[in-house]
Amino acid sequence: MEINHVGYNSHHTYKPQINLVFIHNESSKEPVYYHKEHGDKRDLLSFKRVVDESRLRNSLLICDKGFKSIENIEYLEKVKLKYIFALKRNDTLIDYSLLSDKESTKSLKYFFYKKRPIWYYVKYLENGIRLILYIDKILKSSEIQDYLWRIEEGKEGYKEENFYEKRNSMGTIAIITIEKNLTAERVN
Repeated sequence: MEINHVGYNSHHTYKPQINLVFIHNESSKEPVYYHKEHGDKRDLLSFKRVVDESRLRNSLLICDKGFKSIENIEYLEKVKLKYIFALKRNDTLIDYSLLSDKESTKSLKYFFYKKRPIWYYVKYLENGIRLILYIDKILKSSEIQDYLWRIEEGKEGYKEENFYEKRNSMGTIAIITIEKNLTAERVN
């Protein structure tokens, strides 16, 4: 296949691959648009092209953490599209200070997802953008266990001092959105 090109992926393997974007209808869950790109093209580079080609109007884009950039946010606001962007855990917009060692829930709200509480807080940023940080304590426990196990096994890059730096962000998912009509529970 001539579109296959050696490219980067989340597993850090450099094999021939393609990038594929699907846009789905919210109610039918059916794909209404797709775009394929060479495997060596970064997702951010094709974002504007995909939005333009799809001719989306009155839509809400839900984007993976690799797509969040100032340029993409400004572009979506320019073309009047609503969005939800997942954030990388090291994004400077996220304030983990509310999640102390005791993980005080006094300033956090919650809802139930699959019979377990999901804690969250909302922070209002500039231009009507909301940041929502979700904390799943079951996910956090699993991530702590996994990280500590990797330290014990001597896996490269896993050190006890790094664990203490990452501990507050474990079990979290953060998003930003311009959509005002969705509750934190509905966004999740």
